[in-house]
Amino acid sequence: GLQGANEDTATFMYDPTSNSWTRKKGFKGHARQAGTAFAIGTTGYIGLGYSGTTAFYNDFYTYDVNYDEWTRLGAYPGGYVSFPVSAVVKGKAYVGMGADVAATFYKNWYQYTPISADSKFSVTAGSNNYSLNVNFSIGEDTCQLNVTLPGTVSTNSGKDIFSFTSHNITDRCGKNYAISGSGSLTGDVLTVTTISSSSSGTKACTFKGKRL
Repeated sequence: GLQGANEDTATFMYDPTSNSWTRKKGFKGHARQAGTAFAIGTTGYIGLGYSGTTAFYNDFYTYDVNYDEWTRLGAYPGGYVSFPVSAVVKGKAYVGMGADVAATFYKNWYQYTPISADSKFSVTAGSNNYSLNVNFSIGEDTCQLNVTLPGTVSTNSGKDIFSFTSHNITDRCGKNYAISGSGSLTGDVLTVTTISSSSSGTKACTFKGKRL
């Protein structure tokens, strides 16, 4: 939002139980105003808007409440829009309307379906081998997967790389998948940057998990 004459990235959490505010990690994108925000599951979404009088944005960022981390989600298909409207219905977000830098007003609406609204990872280590315990939804399916994926960590150019080979799994709806993935390990946080599946319509995902 706007703090005096300047945009601000400060982010705070309100706890209704204790009636208190706690400062969290600041918004990772460019400071802005007139954007939009919504939440799906335990993930917050902030994007669009403008700063100053000439900089307009079409990006979105996600906020993970479990790890106090911001991640860039990607570009909004509706373009560089400020003052949009957003709503969440049954786990899907709807964003639309607003105006652009040329003061053109829009009536378009877009639907966003998260690959996973509640992805959870735990990583257990033994020597140089790791097990990745995963609970997430695959593609746009509503069925959840809960699976242990054995993998290994190797060092490449000074960076720990985590990878697991293809595994055949079955979700709670009885559908069969073959998934594989890779990512990086930094301290106690594992970031899996590619998870693919043989399921039709499944997209590559990014998940984070903390080592137990």
